[in-house]
Amino acid sequence: MLKLFKNKVCPWCGRKLRISELFALDVYLPDQCEKCRKFYNTDGFFFVPMLASLIFPFLIVEIFELNRILAFVGLILMPITFLILATPIKVEFNRKNTKS
Repeated sequence: MLKLFKNKVCPWCGRKLRISELFALDVYLPDQCEKCRKFYNTDGFFFVPMLASLIFPFLIVEIFELNRILAFVGLILMPITFLILATPIKVEFNRKNTKS
């Protein structure tokens, strides 16, 4: 399980990211590293598995009429899926000199 969190580091300086920083990763809003002050965000690969882990528990209860405890287990697995699939990537801004 710990090998899954091995690459959860700043892509610029290699500082290990805390769990709270992994939850805060967003595709559209970059975060800034506390050590090197450079920006990173996530690649957005986790959206499809996150939707599946959100819908799957309800499908278990409604369609297959199985125990509601399985649906609860599915909801517990959702944040774990998010942490496993969150991958920090570099963000580079293109600065153009716009002198008038």
